[in-house]
Amino acid sequence: MTRKTKVILLAACLVALALGAMVFKSGDGKPKPHGLATTHAAVDDAHKAKAAGETVERFNAMPAPMIPLPPPDTPLDAIFDDLAQAADAGHVAAACRLAWDLQRCHSLEARSGIPGFYVESAARAPGDSPEEDGLIAEAMAAQDRLARDEQVCEGLSADELGQVAGRMLQAAQLGHPASQAMFAIWPPFGPDLSLEEAELALFHRDHAMDFLRKGAASGEPTALFGLFHACHFGEIRMLHGSIELGRDPVCAMATAIALREFADPRTVVDADLVIRESASALDPAGRQEAAKRAAFYRQRFLGQSNFDFAGGIFKSHLRAPCSDL
Repeated sequence: MTRKTKVILLAACLVALALGAMVFKSGDGKPKPHGLATTHAAVDDAHKAKAAGETVERFNAMPAPMIPLPPPDTPLDAIFDDLAQAADAGHVAAACRLAWDLQRCHSLEARSGIPGFYVESAARAPGDSPEEDGLIAEAMAAQDRLARDEQVCEGLSADELGQVAGRMLQAAQLGHPASQAMFAIWPPFGPDLSLEEAELALFHRDHAMDFLRKGAASGEPTALFGLFHACHFGEIRMLHGSIELGRDPVCAMATAIALREFADPRTVVDADLVIRESASALDPAGRQEAAKRAAFYRQRFLGQSNFDFAGGIFKSHLRAPCSDL
């Protein structure tokens, strides 16, 4: 690739970024909910409703047979009702597709700066170097993904977009491991919680670790990574706060041993540090239990290809949602 061609590609990326800088809005003209936050009044209302025996309607959690799905990148507003109906009937593939397409839309604005990051990094890289070529390729790929996501998300109503957390929970309850990890690690709540979202937040607090354990036991890398962090730090850290759990060195050591078999170099370094720290905190019986659990996880992840956690925990799932179904 010549220097001139690279300059043209960078310029094209910058133009695309400028054109795409407008805030994504839903079909009814209201801004897309973004970020994670907790509205105390809504959570209090959810506590009161729960104490009074009231419950927000739950999605169907009984899996149904697989069904054909629309082609990838089909505009979501054109297939939303069909996917929702199938998901509510227990079709895990439909539930997964709906949840992750909504997640693409929910995170669109937050991801809008990624191409620019690669463009700026490429401008600082040595000219005509493999590093520069790689960064330019990443910038072009990221811009292409954003353009496709904008097409998928165009025309969605605020009500449809506001279902993202509930739909991710639905896919998790139907047994999709990556959805279990996403709901546990990065629950896509909006900035102002409704009563139903507040109940989802309470459900998340009570069941996040269960989802991580189930996902990890089924061989989902992102769930194992989330469990590793939760057990080592003693909490699930999110943008809007954290769930205090208490540190579990047996779990931390076991998941770290399993992770280092297929994780990126940066994560392997972190895992080795956790293994040493956890081992020093455990007695022989505890280390033996950690080794036993590690053997279980290593069996579950036997043959797992290398996974770049440092490059983005859910990056591959956002690029090709539900490809495991």
